[in-house]
Amino acid sequence: MDGQGAGNKNVTDYRYALVESDSMELSEQVELIKRMQLPVAVLMYSGGKSVHAIVKIEARSAVEYSQRVKQLYKVCADNGMTIDTQNKNPARLSRMPGCERGNRKQYIIDTDIGQPSWTDWMDFVEEEADDLPEFETLESVWNNMPPLAPELIEGVLRQGHKMLIAGPSKAGKSYSMVELAICIAEGKKWLGHQCAQGKVLYINLEIDRPSFFDRMKKVYEAFEYKPKHLGDLEVWNLRGRAMPMSRLTPKLIKRAKEKGFIAIIIDPIYKVQDGDENSAAEVARFCNEFDKICTELHASLIYVHHHSKGNQSGKKAMDRASGSGVWMRDVDASIDFLEYTLPEELEVEDKDITAWKVEYTIREFPNRKPIYILFDYPIHVLDTDHLIEESKPADDPQQKGADAMKDKRSKNIRNFEKFFSFECSTWKRIGEITESYNSAYNTNFTQRTVRGWIKELIKDGKGERQGEAQETKYRAVYDTDHYTEKAEI
Repeated sequence: MDGQGAGNKNVTDYRYALVESDSMELSEQVELIKRMQLPVAVLMYSGGKSVHAIVKIEARSAVEYSQRVKQLYKVCADNGMTIDTQNKNPARLSRMPGCERGNRKQYIIDTDIGQPSWTDWMDFVEEEADDLPEFETLESVWNNMPPLAPELIEGVLRQGHKMLIAGPSKAGKSYSMVELAICIAEGKKWLGHQCAQGKVLYINLEIDRPSFFDRMKKVYEAFEYKPKHLGDLEVWNLRGRAMPMSRLTPKLIKRAKEKGFIAIIIDPIYKVQDGDENSAAEVARFCNEFDKICTELHASLIYVHHHSKGNQSGKKAMDRASGSGVWMRDVDASIDFLEYTLPEELEVEDKDITAWKVEYTIREFPNRKPIYILFDYPIHVLDTDHLIEESKPADDPQQKGADAMKDKRSKNIRNFEKFFSFECSTWKRIGEITESYNSAYNTNFTQRTVRGWIKELIKDGKGERQGEAQETKYRAVYDTDHYTEKAEI
């Protein structure tokens, strides 16, 4: 105290709080106080109906004192002790041992009992009050196995489990999540997998609200689905309102508790990420928030992550996600998008279609063979003709080299076709043609290469050959347009 009075404002050191109950037998009070391991400095008989426990509260301020007393009284109440809450103020007086109260003497029962400090007691309370399940023997469930959670995505994911979608930019990952949300709401197939019908929540963190709803409608229309269950697809638009997952989790659980969602989609995950994505410990803590959501809401949690930088085709599917390997090891299922070169048969002029290999890493079900899909804006469709399968990854070094060579070769053939059409109207030997072409384009191609180009032109009906061995000669074949163009030049 400050020596200026005995009120709450005169308290300068918040060391102790008083615990007292008037509605229990004295022996029960003492037994319960000891069993709860309260950090008691002095336990005394009040000379009346109660004992007084002077508890080490060790608060640093009036605010902290109030919080700790509230916590102390709650633990006591949870353990069956009816507390006299009038004793909660920091200037509360207690009894003086050795003095008489009526015809009864007040005395000390014990000192320094229970836990040595408030911090130690809080650790003890946490351990004692944990809500973890008990150990179980296999024998106890052998003849009455607990039912498995129903499948949300056939052969891929169960309800209440977690799934990660990973891929590079341009894969249409967000569109695939919109497709999945619609397929769950309508009970349709997603990438060939039947989805359970039910309520789904899409947490949109990246796209502005009008654009996102416009995207959803376009996907619905591209699928040509009748919108029978629009009320089962809810959106939480949080662009510009994102926060760390540790703060978002309790808000999400509170809002979604009574909604009955069977799936929750978070897109993209980096918007709510806590800490460093490369730190295993920080990612593990982050992923624990997802477990809370799944446990509290009994819903599957599905989220989108991105690939690391660099070539991905040489890596396993579960190693492509950016950051710590915990991302992939934590989930029950992961689906990875890897871009493939688009086969010529699928190329459509003035339309940007991309080809993708989809690979699975599944914990709950047998692993699945990859599938091949096309992103034909705004939806992904299965490659039912199996054309992509014969292609190669877009970032495969060999494929890139082959594509570069193909492009270069195509350019050279185009240049040579022009030259041949205009300069070889009469019969010429290969040596003369090669020398003239190299001189015109400042190149150094061999006769063998030029002869190969001429063979291609002959196949296309744009050239002719006569003679054999050293006497072989070649010339261009013209139509009216060729002559007209040459005349103008």
